[in-house]
Amino acid sequence: MADQGTLSDRTFEIREAAYLIWQSEGCPEGYDVDHWLRAECEVALQGATAAPAPDAEDVSASVLKLTAKVNAKRRAGG
Repeated sequence: MADQGTLSDRTFEIREAAYLIWQSEGCPEGYDVDHWLRAECEVALQGATAAPAPDAEDVSASVLKLTAKVNAKRRAGG
């Protein structure tokens, strides 16, 4: 875990990517959250292409658990 006063490597990568997006769009004001979220996606996708593919059974189990949670929330009215 990163120290309180330092940024994690991932946060630093996201910040750099967001800055590049901001510059590429002409440095507009008021789009910082949009740029940050887009940068998070870019960094996550870069990490996903570098990481080995997850086991299909693990993915299926995760999807089933998530689907069950969503369905339970819907039935509960939330």
